[in-house]
Amino acid sequence: MGEGTSAGWANSRGKATGSSDKRRSKHILELVPQVEAALFAVAEEAGQLAPILLLTKYYIRPEQVASCRLSDEGLEVPGFLRPLEVDAHDREVLASWLSRRRRVRSAQAVRSLLGALRPKVLARLEAQDRLTGRCTDWAALADIGVVALRRMAAEHHAEACRFEESVYRDLLHDETADPYDVLRRLSRPARRILADAAEAIAQEVIAARHRLEAKP
Repeated sequence: MGEGTSAGWANSRGKATGSSDKRRSKHILELVPQVEAALFAVAEEAGQLAPILLLTKYYIRPEQVASCRLSDEGLEVPGFLRPLEVDAHDREVLASWLSRRRRVRSAQAVRSLLGALRPKVLARLEAQDRLTGRCTDWAALADIGVVALRRMAAEHHAEACRFEESVYRDLLHDETADPYDVLRRLSRPARRILADAAEAIAQEVIAARHRLEAKP
């Protein structure tokens, strides 16, 4: 299987956009941009950014996150023929986390870690809503399980490699991966457009409310 990571990852992640105040339905399978941004921020604050990077940017599975190691050659992952190339910006974060005596040591522990981060992500998002006067059902939107993270990561990699099949398959370590799978569902570019439109509408509503409140 191919090994590697994408130099375009950071750029493809983009920035979080505003959210609508409309209550959403549950069972959202996609990791919306606001939740993604909050997850990475919370994980960094908690000293748990490394496992999130390993699951997404380096696209390895929970059991591999628990058993991989860092060497001078790169990230050594069980089952891979050669080490993964590590972004220089990530090496210190990964090295620090992988050298800990107390860190996740099983796939279930990785999932439990994501579960432990979720309340902090929700709290961060709700605090942001209070500052902007919005009301979003983040409990329904904040799916940060392994499946949601891998779907998000696959989209990032597809964008970063401009849907080049051979590169995409290398990034996902899968000889059968199809980059156009991300276009068969609501893709990140489409969601960004929708999120921007929702933000514009929300700002118009807030501005109109302020004008009404300002009238004598």
